[in-house]
Amino acid sequence: MPATTLEYMLERSEKRLVGVNATVAAKAIELIKLAYRNGINIAVTQGLRTFAEQNALYEQGRTSQGKSSPMQEEVSRSITMD
Repeated sequence: MPATTLEYMLERSEKRLVGVNATVAAKAIELIKLAYRNGINIAVTQGLRTFAEQNALYEQGRTSQGKSSPMQEEVSRSITMD
C-alpha cells in the first residue's frame, strides 16, 4: 500500500469540516497531525450532518434494505470512530 501524505489527509479532512464549529474543526486537524506523527493515518469522512441526513441514516436498514460498503470492513476492524 502506498504511503499517504499528511497533506492528503489534511486536504481531505478540511473539505469535510466546512460548517463544523471552528474549535472542533481545529482540534480535529490537530488530532490528524498528532496521529500522523505517530504513524497513524486518520481523516474526517463526515463533518456537519443535518438532522435530515442523520435521520435518513438511522432509518436505513430499519425501513429499507441497506447496501454494504467498503466502509463496513473498516468498521469491523475498529479503524473508524464517531
